[in-house]
Amino acid sequence: MKKPATLCIVDMQPKDFPAADARTRKEVVKLVKQAKRNGAGIVVLEYSNSSPTSATILNTLKGYKRKVICKKNHNDGSKEFVEACRRHRFNKSHIRVCGVYTEYCVQETTEGLHERLPRSTIEVVVRACNGDEQHEQWAFEEMKQLEGVKIV
Repeated sequence: MKKPATLCIVDMQPKDFPAADARTRKEVVKLVKQAKRNGAGIVVLEYSNSSPTSATILNTLKGYKRKVICKKNHNDGSKEFVEACRRHRFNKSHIRVCGVYTEYCVQETTEGLHERLPRSTIEVVVRACNGDEQHEQWAFEEMKQLEGVKIV
């Protein structure tokens, strides 16, 4: 049986990151619900010394056993993600990435995952990402160039 993709939620901390707006939160919640239905692992990455992840997202995760929240001190959260997956035995061969800011933390985490897990399939879910409109499309184009990374 094929393992479900592990969901990687990046910096959905609306008090500190305005791009974590209501539209983006709604799309991330949809991905969380889908991941829960599939029994997938969920890794929430948060910038240290920032506000917590959106209450809407945390409430959707409440009671779900296959989740972990990791703090990070830099844009690339791939190291924390991979460590969480190892510790909790989450699937590392198929990953779905969402969050903010597309052109910073989402892109750098995706690039880091690509380097750390070169045989993995990584899907960046456009509707559940947000960033600076001027740079966001460029970031999607850059990520699309990486082998194994799909923009969906």
